[in-house]
Amino acid sequence: MILPKANSDARRAFAYLVKTRHIDSQIVTQLMREHKIYENDKHSCVFVGFDKNGQAGYASVRSTYTMGNSYRGDVKNSDKRHCFTLNGKSDSVYVFEAPIDAMSHATLTKVSGWDWQLHPEIKNIHFATDNDEQGKKVLENEYNTDGTIKKVGYMQKYKDKGYEVFREEPAHKDFNEDLCAFMEEQTPIQEDMSL
Repeated sequence: MILPKANSDARRAFAYLVKTRHIDSQIVTQLMREHKIYENDKHSCVFVGFDKNGQAGYASVRSTYTMGNSYRGDVKNSDKRHCFTLNGKSDSVYVFEAPIDAMSHATLTKVSGWDWQLHPEIKNIHFATDNDEQGKKVLENEYNTDGTIKKVGYMQKYKDKGYEVFREEPAHKDFNEDLCAFMEEQTPIQEDMSL
């Protein structure tokens, strides 16, 4: 895999994540320092995952363009076994469909006063997929007409491996929509407090 060429600065990516997506600026800054997020020469956000040797093994690109169609996709030859992660201190891991959803959940956790970082000593897995059919489908077992399991869903797969598994369902379509709705509700409160 070859990472996209980096831009000389990350102003647009930072502004997109913080102003448009309402992600906490300290979270974005930390991930940029860890080289997990950067802005490419087309002014898109690049989200990077690393292998156990610290080499980039996965990258996805998300356009910062907010009008009309925007680009989203994985970099050619990306290996999803080395996906984008937020590290820290916990016995739980949260699995999301997209880096922006992971950062949105981290922001919601942080504004609630909780530690938003995770730790590698995992005992619990929280599947936080989108609140849609596809998000639910990957978690549940798929059955044949005779009642036997056709395909084991992720919930059962990891429960069978000894993990405690949970479904974290956003109130809206995904966690970024939850974060944006939360931030919009806070704006009138902050304006009232400034009077």
